[in-house]
Amino acid sequence: MSIKDRILAKQGLKPSPKPEDPKTVTFGCGHPVHLAQLHAMDCPSCLKAKRIALAAKTRESAVKGRLPDGSVVTAIYNAAAETWTGSLTLAVGMRFEAAGGSQTKLLHALDDLYRAWLKESENSSAPLQ
Repeated sequence: MSIKDRILAKQGLKPSPKPEDPKTVTFGCGHPVHLAQLHAMDCPSCLKAKRIALAAKTRESAVKGRLPDGSVVTAIYNAAAETWTGSLTLAVGMRFEAAGGSQTKLLHALDDLYRAWLKESENSSAPLQ
């Protein structure tokens, strides 16, 4: 509360309401937003449509499932190079090889190779087993 508002309050008068900045919009929750910020934003309907499209794209690109039974992962650490090298061998005979700076990176690289192969196999309609 400003000094002027305090003096008016002591005199029993209400302070005059502050004029709103014509370049500001106040949302129902009370948060003011400058029009320049709104100009760069999408409207709520477009935001909702983008979220729905992104969720659909994410669902489409996600390949669900686990490795087939009998899959084998090997990992070997090379201290001189400070890298992990390894392979993923599927029970159907397919083998993927990768390297990474940590076991996690190695496993992610192997998984990426497997998922890419799986997606490619689904697109070509080739039997997986």
